[in-house]
Amino acid sequence: MERRRGLFYTGSLRRVHEPALPSFANAQAGRRRSAKLEHTGFTLIELLVVIAIIAVLAAMLLPALSLARAKVQQSTCMNNLKQCYIGHIMYVEDYDGYLPPNYNNPTIKDYCPWSIVLVSRCKYLDGEVCHCPSWPPHTYVPGQTYGSYKRNFVKLNMISEMGIYGNKNLSNIILLADSISATSNTGVEIFCGAGNYVSECYHCRHNGFCNCLMLDGHVEALNKKDLISGNYAPKPIKDEYVVEYY
Repeated sequence: MERRRGLFYTGSLRRVHEPALPSFANAQAGRRRSAKLEHTGFTLIELLVVIAIIAVLAAMLLPALSLARAKVQQSTCMNNLKQCYIGHIMYVEDYDGYLPPNYNNPTIKDYCPWSIVLVSRCKYLDGEVCHCPSWPPHTYVPGQTYGSYKRNFVKLNMISEMGIYGNKNLSNIILLADSISATSNTGVEIFCGAGNYVSECYHCRHNGFCNCLMLDGHVEALNKKDLISGNYAPKPIKDEYVVEYY
């Protein structure tokens, strides 16, 4: 049998070889490979551009993220106040309609802030729902929780007596609210109820709004104008009793 012979035929090995590239083609291919290897990293200018873009995006997003975080904290604060209302109502049902006392006088038995009664004594509440997450101390500390009017077992104790200032609508009577001590910059439990503690005030800490728990159980976010409008009880709220900074 006659064997066929050709330019790329190798005979009995029956292998076909591709033609070799000319030397100048090999050189160009090598240069292209070298160029690709040289540009695998970023140049300094490219890195600076990327950093600048990230900085611009961060500057655009951070305010929105901060606002979203504040909204979440305000929502958590409202939920905390509703939990506090449940604790108050449990006390009211167990003690013949009386609200828990809220008068810090260690010389008189049972005259103490409301949170100590509901958290430590009666165990109706977890202390972590008694304070606002948006403001120091950011954890439960007796005496530094949501503010409430000063009261004891004689004055402003029973829900039926909370309208003695002429407001019979429980939905406008503030039970607890965001509060602040202007001297210590922390929350305060007993505030401006007696009309002689100007340093212990409502605090509009949620972007200009103060979360207030009403005696009927609902929570409202009120600004300073709302608070001093005269529409809320048990006492008229004076301008100096409302702090707006946050």
